[in-house]
Amino acid sequence: MSDIVLRDARYSELPEIARVMAKAFWEDNLFGQLIHPHRNEYPDDVHLYWLRRARVNFWDRRWRWLVAVNKDETGREVITGIAQWARLGDGGKKLERSYLDPREYVLVSRLFMEAK
Repeated sequence: MSDIVLRDARYSELPEIARVMAKAFWEDNLFGQLIHPHRNEYPDDVHLYWLRRARVNFWDRRWRWLVAVNKDETGREVITGIAQWARLGDGGKKLERSYLDPREYVLVSRLFMEAK
């Protein structure tokens, strides 16, 4: 049995993080039933919802992302859980970025996603 390791998430892992989030909140009252009432007919929509949220918030310095990873039988890291939170209030305002915020550059973001 291998140990679970907690570490900072990587941008390239956001699609896998979105899959974990979609699975975790599939039957949730808010994110499952209310926001995605047709999730069984359109399961990809749920994944894309979480992927978009992750991509938008990943570059925001107020947000912190951790992943729990375990190694599969081939030794590859597999994300088994995530944690995310945001710093609010005056402390969060100090972490806000200027106009150079990479979230403003969607095309650049896409290049980072394709580079591994």
